[in-house]
Amino acid sequence: MKCVYHPSYQVALPPGHPFPMSKYLLLKDQLLAEGILAADDILQPEPLDHETLELVHTHEYLGKLASSGLSAAEQRRLGLPWSEALWQRSRLASAGTLLAARAALGQGLAGNLAGGTHHAFADHGEGFCVLNDVAIAIRKLLFGPETTTVAGLQLWQFSLLLIPLPAVVYGSMLIGTKFPLTERVESGVSHEEMFKEALRQGRARP
Repeated sequence: MKCVYHPSYQVALPPGHPFPMSKYLLLKDQLLAEGILAADDILQPEPLDHETLELVHTHEYLGKLASSGLSAAEQRRLGLPWSEALWQRSRLASAGTLLAARAALGQGLAGNLAGGTHHAFADHGEGFCVLNDVAIAIRKLLFGPETTTVAGLQLWQFSLLLIPLPAVVYGSMLIGTKFPLTERVESGVSHEEMFKEALRQGRARP
């Protein structure tokens, strides 16, 4: 089994930040220590280009990410402070999911040791999710000759992303309370309203 990992999956965060950034390195080391992976089972991605990212995300949002243009409110919604390292990490993690999907097509099973950032919308990030790696991988694969199945498992809350192409609906069932507070959560926006917003955004995409 191949797994994708990059040392830049880790970025420095302020002291006391709740996101467990060290988990990616710890997971990789544990898989190697237990013999589940060998060193040559680990693939290393290259950052995705803007053309690929724009299959899912808006040009304006990507421009903000590339030029430290996120406002304080946007960074609060994201739950992470912007940095050049975070922008690089997000493109690498998204590339890792695409690389893992392609490896799975050849070998039947593969994984990315980061990614699963399904809370990211087309025009903004949320819940520690800068880019929606699963959506990007699906869009990229659908425009090529490949087909695959992508599964995401999380222990947070319910999230759904609809990709406006035939026969693709990606969702994840989540539990727990680790999802950071956002303006919508604090103002009492229900999950039903968030679900309807996801539907509207999916239908609005060309």
